[in-house]
Amino acid sequence: MITHEYYNLSHLGILSVTGDDAASFLQGQMTCSVYDVTDSQSRISAFCDPKGRVISTFFLVKNENGFLLILPQALLTTVLNRLERYRLRAKVEIADVSEEMTLIGIRQKETSLPFFDSHALRTHREALIFIDLDVTKHRTLAIVPTHALNEHFPDCQIRSPQQWQLFDIESAIPWLSTETSEEFIPQWLDLHHFNAISYTKGCYTGQEVIARTHHLGKVVRSLAVLVCKTIVQIQPNCKIVNNLDDVAGNVLQFHHTDSKTMILAVIKVNKFSAHSHLDHSSKARLSIFMGLR
Repeated sequence: MITHEYYNLSHLGILSVTGDDAASFLQGQMTCSVYDVTDSQSRISAFCDPKGRVISTFFLVKNENGFLLILPQALLTTVLNRLERYRLRAKVEIADVSEEMTLIGIRQKETSLPFFDSHALRTHREALIFIDLDVTKHRTLAIVPTHALNEHFPDCQIRSPQQWQLFDIESAIPWLSTETSEEFIPQWLDLHHFNAISYTKGCYTGQEVIARTHHLGKVVRSLAVLVCKTIVQIQPNCKIVNNLDDVAGNVLQFHHTDSKTMILAVIKVNKFSAHSHLDHSSKARLSIFMGLR
């Protein structure tokens, strides 16, 4: 018997971008190519500042009216204001539709079933959209019209988002926060491994710095999933230091379990060592849970 778990994803919000110029407008703002996104293929992407630092990562989804952007709720207003600043005379409408659409995380617990490729997108019935996130954990992100939520998910027990956020950490999905926004270039977040950066599409905000990093071939930071075998007080963007007190990385996200802390961090590859720990606690030793790419 196939069983599913359902999660409330209220920590994420949704922007819609519609209008005749929606595609060309987004093409000039985000790191991936908008034309790679179709009715059957979504993408992770990012908006950057002129210095090439990532303001926010997001899932880009094509629907019947234009595009949907799924991103952290904490950065939604920041991204909306940035996009409005660059809109100028483009025929495009940008709106927060987080109230009109609900995000539900679905985890399929039967692991022997076939699943869709990462970031494949499919539609079902009344504008219901499914984005398959990762094969190994059999997770799907559902975008549901809020008015039809009970119709599509009747009598479902909806869980809190904390466990889903742990799954995102383990999958190394680099969600940012207000503390980490505009701190990292896309390559430090491993966005090139997600096909989230186009080096051929032409100009977009921050493109010069991102392209230079690519052509120099000097990406000295990378994502890593770390584990601390204790519960520690921690904040996003907290520094990680090595035994020489050199900064070895920064925390992106974290999740406390019963006996340990799971951390997604941006690591300086040549600085991180077996003796690395959180800056404020030398007893909070960190080890790599999932290796660097």
